[in-house]
Amino acid sequence: MRGVLAAVAAIALGLVLASGAQAATSGGCDRACLTGFIDRYMTALVAHDPHQLPLADHVRFTENGQTLQLGDGLWGAIEAREGYTLDFVDPQAGEVGAFITVRESGRHQILGLRPTA
Repeated sequence: MRGVLAAVAAIALGLVLASGAQAATSGGCDRACLTGFIDRYMTALVAHDPHQLPLADHVRFTENGQTLQLGDGLWGAIEAREGYTLDFVDPQAGEVGAFITVRESGRHQILGLRPTA
């Protein structure tokens, strides 16, 4: 796999999607619901438009441990979601995370993300 997965980008999202967040924390959000958060986030990220997300009033966005404004950082660099996703889903706890292959600034990368309440 020469040239693929050149680096690992990590993102920790203090991102609570307003629609479904309560269901997720109360155990009412199943696997499809939780992975839907990841899909919605990735669609918005590739579109460079965080306004596509229904967000809670107080959102904290971090990238590599640094607090940024939502829309900064990878929001300007991710060009496409590529073919591989490995989801980590815990419907009982209402938690989800994923490793996703993406194209960032013309290079193949792995993006790790985890929306949290």
